[in-house]
Amino acid sequence: MSEKLSIIGLSILVFCSRLPFLNTGYGNDPDAWAIANAARHIATTGEYSASRLPGYPVPELLYALIWPSTPFILNAVTALLSAIGFIFFVLILRTVKSQNYMWGGLALAFSPVIFIHSTNAMDYIWGLTFILGSTYLVLRGNTLTAALFLGIAIGCRITSGAMLLPLLLLVIHQRGNVDKKLLVKFTVIACGTGALFFIPVVSEYGLGFASFYDSYPPLLWVIYSASIVVWGTIGVLALLLAIFIQVIKLKSNLFPYLMVHYTKEKLLVIASLSAIILYLIAFLRLPHDGGYLIPLIPFVILLLSRFLTRPLYIFVCIAVILSSFLITVEKNKITIMGPIFNDHQERLEKSVYAERYLSVTKNLDQKSLIVAGPWMPQMTALMPPDQTEFVELAYLIEEQTLQSYIDQGFQIYYLAGQRELIRDTYGFDLEEKGARPLVPNEKQDVKW
Repeated sequence: MSEKLSIIGLSILVFCSRLPFLNTGYGNDPDAWAIANAARHIATTGEYSASRLPGYPVPELLYALIWPSTPFILNAVTALLSAIGFIFFVLILRTVKSQNYMWGGLALAFSPVIFIHSTNAMDYIWGLTFILGSTYLVLRGNTLTAALFLGIAIGCRITSGAMLLPLLLLVIHQRGNVDKKLLVKFTVIACGTGALFFIPVVSEYGLGFASFYDSYPPLLWVIYSASIVVWGTIGVLALLLAIFIQVIKLKSNLFPYLMVHYTKEKLLVIASLSAIILYLIAFLRLPHDGGYLIPLIPFVILLLSRFLTRPLYIFVCIAVILSSFLITVEKNKITIMGPIFNDHQERLEKSVYAERYLSVTKNLDQKSLIVAGPWMPQMTALMPPDQTEFVELAYLIEEQTLQSYIDQGFQIYYLAGQRELIRDTYGFDLEEKGARPLVPNEKQDVKW
């Protein structure tokens, strides 16, 4: 009983730790605002609209059911799911007899990328929680219910389908044999459930809905996103140090050590490694956000619990937890303030910018086009309908399209950072086309 109370108590702690960060808009990611816009559209029109393709129907539709809601409410749903995910992961670690599973659960819950994305309206934590639920149910022998959970995870994020292979391996691990009929049933239920959620997406956008953004960021950004964004500065250093110490300590005994620890449960290890490898491959194909790596974090922690000694494992877990609260490393600065506080501060700053933009748009009395870029979802969410009579918003705009607006008599404005974005993307200068900043003389280097 005391163990159950400890798990419940820590899950409440996880949820409460999110509360101070829930009331600053829908998040620091434009896609979080896009999900809120999609929920509003679905709720008010009864027609499905994707926040962005390939669609994230489970959170979009469920948010629509509780619309209208404040940002705090939508963000609180994500925070609650993160607490449930913590419970599932602790139970997973306990089921596979991992050492110090409470520490492992806390390391997952407080890893910077998960902490941040459990305080906004994004879909990452939705997918993760149902993946963890599916994994736990597989390990407990509830195979078909686990398949249903995986199907829901796919409905949250289509990339959750990458967990099919690891979970099939875990089914074999749990049962101790290859039951082909059961594996087929698992696959059909998981894929079928996921497909059901995408019916409105296909109905609205056709079979070409599974489209992705193709540009590739610089290599340093990819490395940064896969390391510091996910584990934090302290966490990355602790991980590297702990693994180095363990390898040095074992020296020539490393291979026998691995064989002794992993041979008895090789399918569990292979399943964990396959999940890590599959999500790494997916990330390296489109490495735009460290959040894409969220599904592999629990499996890394699980393997670390097997490989590291108890003191080293606890050391890494504590370091990952602290990483959310201490030291943020970004392109041009290093601050003592941790990523969760840095994210919150940026959300507050963007709220100030957005309110300033809205106050200006109220006074626009001629046809105006505002090139908003990543500001567009936030502006769309905040702008009252009566302000759209004279104002149109554009995310990005090509030179020919811009000229057509100018020919129709539109005054062109742009928001912070968009002059540089258009110049880098399309190779022309907005100001040379007569555009001007919506708010003159404001700082342009706002981070998105």
